[in-house]
Amino acid sequence: MGLFKKKQTLSNHVQNCKKYIEEYFHEKGEPTEQHQFETENRWFLKKGSAMIFISIMEFGNCATLKVMSPILYIPEDNQLAFFKRCLEINNEIMNCSIAIFDNKVNLIHERPIEGIDQKEVSTTIEYLSNMADNLDN
Repeated sequence: MGLFKKKQTLSNHVQNCKKYIEEYFHEKGEPTEQHQFETENRWFLKKGSAMIFISIMEFGNCATLKVMSPILYIPEDNQLAFFKRCLEINNEIMNCSIAIFDNKVNLIHERPIEGIDQKEVSTTIEYLSNMADNLDN
């Protein structure tokens, strides 16, 4: 950062990221309001058969962009083979990972929002959405 350049605050980063998410929906020709939860800084979209959840998470003096999609439930049978396949997929995909939460397998991307730009937000949402739609079948 330059000697005289003003450092952005967490609030500035959150507002910029929010603007980038809204621009993503605008680029798709979809009103942001149709994709926004009542809770602040949370959105959703459907890509094929996959539901995608987008949120800006704030933790003290840090904020992250989180994009996630629950893709399926953990099967009752053949769990060893199932988890082995999840790890193999984790090795094949980029910029996101498979995680387990509440007995569901989720595809997740999360990164600090400092330094994020419009292209990265759009690319992240689009990539994870496509991967989730492919993996949930």
